[in-house]
Amino acid sequence: YPGTERAVSRIGRMRRTMYSDGLWDTAPRDADSGTLVDTAYTNMELLPHTDCSYYRDPPGLQFFNCAATADDDGGATWLGDGFAV
Repeated sequence: YPGTERAVSRIGRMRRTMYSDGLWDTAPRDADSGTLVDTAYTNMELLPHTDCSYYRDPPGLQFFNCAATADDDGGATWLGDGFAV
């Protein structure tokens, strides 16, 4: 995702995490079949929540790169302002 890396680096530096030194694919896959096994990769609604809040120093900003659009009625995104909640 070189375009995403360039855009993010214009705002700030990417943090090293337990996953990688930069961007990573967070899609959890079944070890045997390679099938995606996370509700984030279905068309089920995901209510507002926080990601990586278990880090000692959680991210202030997260960027999500949509590699492909939804084939059906899924794909809507809910964003919330944590300071306003």
